[in-house]
Amino acid sequence: MRLNDDDEENMEKKKPESDVIDQCSWLQRKSKVIDVSVRVIDDEVTIKVVEKKKINCLICVSKVLDQFHLDLHYVAGGNFGDHHSFLLKTKIYEGEGSTMNPSVIANRVIEVVDKHNSLHGCSSRR
Repeated sequence: MRLNDDDEENMEKKKPESDVIDQCSWLQRKSKVIDVSVRVIDDEVTIKVVEKKKINCLICVSKVLDQFHLDLHYVAGGNFGDHHSFLLKTKIYEGEGSTMNPSVIANRVIEVVDKHNSLHGCSSRR
């Protein structure tokens, strides 16, 4: 069986599976009051935040999204024990063209939440 020219062109255009994902990285960071996981795949950034119930970091985290020009697409949250858990799915604003470093995002989230925690204390809101 012989391939015609069109078939050869189509085979050349197909990328091997290893080239399908241009950028993929994942990182976890912890502080005294918060755990942050950041996963970057191409132009999608997923941030998972687990915090103690006494603090409310969602507004602080949303400000970090603005700083890094991330467009929020989905948020989910839940409680378990003495903790809140949030999952934020974002996309890099179109036209930014920059790659996102999960370490920079995670460190900034922790920095902002720790600063918020130290300014407002850890009073329980029950």
